[in-house]
Amino acid sequence: MKTLYIGDIHGHIEVIKFVYSEFPNHRKIFVGDYVDAFDKTRAEQLACIEMIVDKAQNDPNTIALMGNHELSYLVPAMKCAGFARNFHDMLTWHQVPNKMWKYLKYYHYDAENHILVTHAGLCNYIWKERGLTLATLEETLFQWARDPDYCTPMYWIGKQRGGIDHVGGPLWCDWNTDFTPILGLTQIVGHTGWIDLQHEMNAGIRKRGNNYNLDCYAREFEFLEFDDATKQFDTIKIDRERIVL
Repeated sequence: MKTLYIGDIHGHIEVIKFVYSEFPNHRKIFVGDYVDAFDKTRAEQLACIEMIVDKAQNDPNTIALMGNHELSYLVPAMKCAGFARNFHDMLTWHQVPNKMWKYLKYYHYDAENHILVTHAGLCNYIWKERGLTLATLEETLFQWARDPDYCTPMYWIGKQRGGIDHVGGPLWCDWNTDFTPILGLTQIVGHTGWIDLQHEMNAGIRKRGNNYNLDCYAREFEFLEFDDATKQFDTIKIDRERIVL
């Protein structure tokens, strides 16, 4: 089977529909951030998150990760840019938060191929500071995510993103300032777009070492594909006209 990794959606339900139409036989992994779009109505964003949790619940070949924008509507201390009280109330009215808690995952780890998928990335600083290894990685992330006080590195918010921690954790790590590769681990993330306007309009998926940042749909429509048979990654670029936004 081939795996398709899909970057930050931010309300663009058309991207989700396109993926299921054009790649019906792929395993699909979404890296989070399905809400808080400035160019989509609240109703459109509600439909987007409802479709994601429905796919995660009912399609065994779909994995949908938690983004910081989803957590923003679940944990008051984690509010981020774009949070809107009226949308929070809309989600609650439609009983979406319970489904988000149940069906959105904090990470996906392919132990065979040493591929870690999180919304924002696990940086080398945390890896070394907490003494992680490939053997302890998955159990550690599992325990971090279960912390009832949201104080583990999973929830760290670095100064670049308005927090007080030295670096951001897997939900908040900033690709441009916090992320540093970990030897032997391939990471696939979203969360951070280009901050250099000179390059912004031509930027698609970015690569650093053997790590990939998929937060690119504002500029280019590119998906990342992994072939289980060949163990190779490939970038799939889609003509914008094929996805009506």
